Amino acid sequence: MHRIITMSCELDKIRNVENGFLYPAINAKTQIRFLRKCPEHEENGSLRYTIEVYNVSDLPSTEYAALSYTWGDAHNDQDLREITINDQIFAIRRNLFGFFETAAEKGESGLLFVDAICINQLDLAERRCQVQEVIGVYRNASNVIAWLGIPESGEELACVRSLTSPTADRKESRKWTEQQHDGFDYLSRHTYWTRVWIVQEVFLAQRIEVWCERYTFPLSLFSNDSPAARPPHMQRYSMNGRSITAAEVVRLALSPAENVVAHRTGRLAKWLSSPSFQGFGNGFFDEEPTWTTNPYMAAGTYMVYETLSKFGVQNCSDVRDKLYGFLGLLNESSRARVDPDYTKPSSYACYQALKIGLEEMNGELGSKAGPRSPFKEYTISIPYYRDVRGAFSMTQTEMIAEKGCYHV
Repeated sequence: MHRIITMSCELDKIRNVENGFLYPAINAKTQIRFLRKCPEHEENGSLRYTIEVYNVSDLPSTEYAALSYTWGDAHNDQDLREITINDQIFAIRRNLFGFFETAAEKGESGLLFVDAICINQLDLAERRCQVQEVIGVYRNASNVIAWLGIPESGEELACVRSLTSPTADRKESRKWTEQQHDGFDYLSRHTYWTRVWIVQEVFLAQRIEVWCERYTFPLSLFSNDSPAARPPHMQRYSMNGRSITAAEVVRLALSPAENVVAHRTGRLAKWLSSPSFQGFGNGFFDEEPTWTTNPYMAAGTYMVYETLSKFGVQNCSDVRDKLYGFLGLLNESSRARVDPDYTKPSSYACYQALKIGLEEMNGELGSKAGPRSPFKEYTISIPYYRDVRGAFSMTQTEMIAEKGCYHV
């Protein structure tokens, strides 16, 4: 077993090692752990759960929910709470504990997948296998719950509650009260939507609900079928200095939730002055653009270079997840080429993303009729190179140094 605890923000893992928590053994390639809530609490009021093991092959016929949420930090004991699993104390972070309390109040029961618990995060060999199996977990879940946590202030909670009104139909958003607009801003700009892992969890879900405190919202609340107004002026250049791409324009125009949901549903307005919306081209856009009302349908799966171009700005605590956290979005060919090895440094993931992405792009160029243009390859490859550098926070010197270290 490979065990590693590298950051001070992972105090929960340290506590669970100190407490000697023991996981039920599984075959990480063929089995998945699930939680089930016990009907009674401990005498001290602690929430009690058991772990059950299921075969991956049984997931399509098994009824269960899967949780999609942000972990948050665990810097000190104030960030931690305790639950009981298989009669053992298990430390979890506050945001997850808030979900468990809310689910208990709602009377939720049955099987539940929670990655921070159901996968032994300290066993890197298990993690390497399970990061691929969770694709099937979220794809086959009876329900995926997107947990946005509990608002810190009563004012924020009141704004969120106002969106439960029958009048809070997204299609009637121009008639919303100021409080409802504030509630929508709180939900749609929540940090949840900016994280790497939630993208594939939202994309893969057959059915998904958005929870904030005890209130439940449909994902359609964040659908951008009839956008009200677009910014009158869009910048020409992105943060890294290159001319802005169509994918970046949409990201700037929409809230984080709308951006993720728009890519999931394919309800994305197409940029008329751009020949490609996939981040493949690199061009200038009018400062006062024209939008078409006919959306294009997003591809069901992506290549590595498309995924990094669209979602490379998403945040994560482990930068390797800028590649490994998107496996569920990739087509089978691209996914098969990625080696999600958490025993190797972030530079290994970065080099994979660069090498595979560039080969995909050049392969697409080579498959088109007519002679290949070296200049065209150059103009397409350089922006992607910068995307990868930015996503993995690596300098040009580091990128060049790593080129000779790996053979992917």
